[in-house]
Amino acid sequence: YIMLGMRLQEGINLKDIYKQFHIDMMDAKKIEIANLLKNRLIEIKNDYLYATDLGFHVLNKIILDLV
Repeated sequence: YIMLGMRLQEGINLKDIYKQFHIDMMDAKKIEIANLLKNRLIEIKNDYLYATDLGFHVLNKIILDLV
């Protein structure tokens, strides 16, 4: 779900991940998400976590951080 979803422009829906897998990504990957946000590689809006334009250049690294 994460590997394919992050390749989409809209990214992954954090609520859907919780509903399907009972994983709170914001808690489980708190440090990784904070670092990615700080480096402007991802953004989170309306419960969607997605790669920024800069993040798409290092998308494989982002995915590894999130899985």
